[in-house]
Amino acid sequence: MNIPRLNLLLWLACIGILFSACDKKWDEHNAVADPLAGETLLEEVAKNPDLSKFSEYLSKTGYDKLLASSNTFTVWAPTNAALQAVDPALIDTDEDLKMFVGMHIATQSLLTTSIQQPYVAVKTLSSKNVTLTKTTVDDIALVSKDKYVANGVLNVIGTALVPKVNAWEYLVSTNTLQKQVLSQYTYTYRDLNKAVQTGVDPATGEPVYEPGTGFVTSNSYRDALFRDANGMISRRHDINNEDSLFTYIVLTDAAFMAEKNKLERYYAAGDSTDSITNLNVVKDLVFHGLLNKDNFPQSVYSAGDSVRFHLKADAVVETHRVSNGIVYVMNSIDYDLGVNGVYDPYTKIKPIIIQGENLAGDMNNLNAGDRANRTRIRRNPNTQQIYTDFISENHGKANYWIRYNAPGTVHPIKYKVYWVAVIDFQEAKFPMSITFKNINQPRAFTREVELDDYSEVELGEYTFDKLYSSTTKSLQLPVFLMGPNITTNGLNTLVLDYIKMVPVQ
Repeated sequence: MNIPRLNLLLWLACIGILFSACDKKWDEHNAVADPLAGETLLEEVAKNPDLSKFSEYLSKTGYDKLLASSNTFTVWAPTNAALQAVDPALIDTDEDLKMFVGMHIATQSLLTTSIQQPYVAVKTLSSKNVTLTKTTVDDIALVSKDKYVANGVLNVIGTALVPKVNAWEYLVSTNTLQKQVLSQYTYTYRDLNKAVQTGVDPATGEPVYEPGTGFVTSNSYRDALFRDANGMISRRHDINNEDSLFTYIVLTDAAFMAEKNKLERYYAAGDSTDSITNLNVVKDLVFHGLLNKDNFPQSVYSAGDSVRFHLKADAVVETHRVSNGIVYVMNSIDYDLGVNGVYDPYTKIKPIIIQGENLAGDMNNLNAGDRANRTRIRRNPNTQQIYTDFISENHGKANYWIRYNAPGTVHPIKYKVYWVAVIDFQEAKFPMSITFKNINQPRAFTREVELDDYSEVELGEYTFDKLYSSTTKSLQLPVFLMGPNITTNGLNTLVLDYIKMVPVQ
């Protein structure tokens, strides 16, 4: 009976010794950490003689009060030698100095040990991004790092962070043909939220604004909206955006002309051919993230239209780090053009998919009652995939037709045309036709729909006479699904899953 009691006492004694040792270790830890725990970033900078010039600049800009506050920051403090090397023109005015100093301060506390990705982008007080790795900030080595104090983290750098232009600002500073093309899309509008109101018009009750205030310059190329697979809308071309990181390609003038000559035949549109071709030469040169020219991926996809590019390091003639990424000036580019008759959504000249349920409603309502037209949710028994198709039945009309507008761009080239149209609701077969441009055109394709055939049926090839684009109403390509010249219900039904058009040449 005494042995278990002795074991218990020994066990309790060991636990006591263990906790005593832990307390001692914790006290030793606090003895190291406590001297910094109560210090601010301002105090830590001020006590380092090698940061005296940066301390002086903090006082001149008023950022000393910020770094003495209870908010948290990350600071990359340049040494005196680093500041001595800065071009005086960059800090000549109070505004310039504040921009310069703000480049070295971010409004969040970030340790390099917390960086899990190859790099992270952090916005500074100057509203410019810096790119961090575990050992660098904007490719500048950290002389010392991760000194944790009461209101943030202090790092020391041997080269100052100079405010950079962003990718758009770099482009407009050049004299390239690319700059000339995209500058044509610049416009000015008045943002009343930024205008200075001086009163109210007594006659109308409308606000009166100070002349010349509230005007903002933007660019319709950068403003272009895109919807991703999750339905999220973004401006993927906005290389003026400081909240994202981009890789942007600027073509040399010779490369621009080579691309223009290659693409011109695909964008023939009368008097506007030249401007449309020019835009399509340069519109797909934005990529998300930072691409390292020494390790370009085998394939990379453009931010706007997901064109598959194959970038080559030996085509890079200049490299420019910018505040929202990196700019490569290149003397050639390589991408998948996509005029080989193979369906590929990542090519420059893209295939077209017209979904049966996406009717051009303005024409449909003039042609038949809503009761004749409906969509269905179906399952393909061969693939088990769910799909939605369109059916129009029992409408009692001869030559009944449904109009679609082809999405995207249809080029003045040859396309292979396919459809998927499934009868699984009646025994009688029936013919359908496709007509392009207007209902009085000859029917391009006529094919009898087979029972329970879920396969993609090749209808034939069709060459278009000019460029069509869904983004411009006058250039939209109408596509008509047409029934036969009979009124018998069951034999004049229209049904469609989709029409596919694949570029050939």
